[in-house]
Amino acid sequence: MQDMVCFIDPAMTGEKGCGRATSRSRSIKDCLISAPPNQIFLLPYNASYLHDVLKESKMQDMVCFIDPAMTGEKGCGRATSRSRSIKDCLISAPPNQIFLLPYNASVHWMLTVIDPDNEIVYFMDPLRRRLAGGEWKDIVDTAISMFKGERNKKGRSSVQWKNTAGIPSQPKNKQCGYFVMRYMRDIIHDTNLSFADKWARRANHVYGQVEIDEVPNEIASYVVKNILKL
Repeated sequence: MQDMVCFIDPAMTGEKGCGRATSRSRSIKDCLISAPPNQIFLLPYNASYLHDVLKESKMQDMVCFIDPAMTGEKGCGRATSRSRSIKDCLISAPPNQIFLLPYNASVHWMLTVIDPDNEIVYFMDPLRRRLAGGEWKDIVDTAISMFKGERNKKGRSSVQWKNTAGIPSQPKNKQCGYFVMRYMRDIIHDTNLSFADKWARRANHVYGQVEIDEVPNEIASYVVKNILKL
């Protein structure tokens, strides 16, 4: 159904941090114009839904989301500006809070989980590729360095990156977004935040179609109840 239905990233169209109405309309237009004929589009309220889950679990001080629209490789400025956007989120957080930051590179979604106080970053690629280096690693490392500087915090000489080899991997080419959303869902539904241990080593963890479908279904229910008020 990839040519029938497409999700538009709400981080590009929200009322906060996404510019004026014209700019937000242009973001939607850019998605529409690149689509095959007769494709329909959904604007999922994924971050809003997950934030409500955190509130219900009383985990707001444990986990926070960073808007990927401020840090993506397209339309978000130079690397330093993107690092500063991340740092601004880190600096305003309570101690020991972790940050979930989806990242899109070359039309592929990945998840970065930042633990700034411990200077650890967990990297989750649905294709189970390792992040060996590159611009994204430099951007996050610089953000943590800025964070340490403003907090007058001493720490290790370099940020520790951990590739989570045990995450369920996507079996198809166009499921990365669903898998990243599912990773985030699993992380915040675990009040012990044991994802680092659970996914540290290669294992037989898999998501079946039921688990993947659960994410858009929950978001759809959330939109109907809380946005459309039906």
